[in-house]
Amino acid sequence: MSTLYMPSQQPIETSLPILSTGWGSLVPGSTVVINFTDSSANGLLAANSTYRIIATENCHIELGITSDTATTSDAYLAAGVPEVITTGAATNIYLCAIRSTTSGYLYATKLSSSVA
Repeated sequence: MSTLYMPSQQPIETSLPILSTGWGSLVPGSTVVINFTDSSANGLLAANSTYRIIATENCHIELGITSDTATTSDAYLAAGVPEVITTGAATNIYLCAIRSTTSGYLYATKLSSSVA
């Protein structure tokens, strides 16, 4: 159980885990799961959104506005190390991933600044 403090209000008890970032506290929402192998795989993300991404194995990632592909020259994401990314206003934003050495899963969890 987490306690969420809202400005000038009483604490709110919630069962949602709270992620504290440099932008304040964010709560997790829906998750996109990408099964990456030696071939690039992708998942569709929402525009103007913040996501926490984490991979089960080392991989390389790429963000694109079409059904893009990732290569081993793209940004490296270490297994088990969460990162926070934000998407722009474009529609059809794809998060693409390809394995570094071992196939795995990339989880992109949408974060929200409010408990709904």
